[in-house]
Amino acid sequence: MTDAQGKTLKSDTVTLEMAAPIKIKKQPQNVMLNVSESAEISVEVTGEDLSYDWYRKIGDESGFTYIYNSKATCSVYVPKGEKICQYYCVISDNYGQNVKTNVVTVKSVVFAEIAEGINYIKSLVGYGKNSVSTLCF
Repeated sequence: MTDAQGKTLKSDTVTLEMAAPIKIKKQPQNVMLNVSESAEISVEVTGEDLSYDWYRKIGDESGFTYIYNSKATCSVYVPKGEKICQYYCVISDNYGQNVKTNVVTVKSVVFAEIAEGINYIKSLVGYGKNSVSTLCF
């Protein structure tokens, strides 16, 4: 390279390696849990030196809260007294790239809702003294 005064500047050859982009191969899936149970959700990605930041929203909260930096798997549950939580993960690498998973819903089966469903079914089949007295599930 030569400047306006005719001075020449020589530099070394530089080789830049670009990081492969982070790609999500498999998104986490929605989960249905019994009361007081927990489960695991996971994401499968391609990339190098990855970190996983998981976020959660409980019930009707207005936003998501960072819960922890983990691996590709996150232990999930619905806190007592709540019906649903939502989770997502931001996956990052050392090159500044990041991707976000879909938001997944974790629902807690509430026994009162099951009882309501059974009562509704009973009303449909005419549950009473002149009808079938036992429902099998």
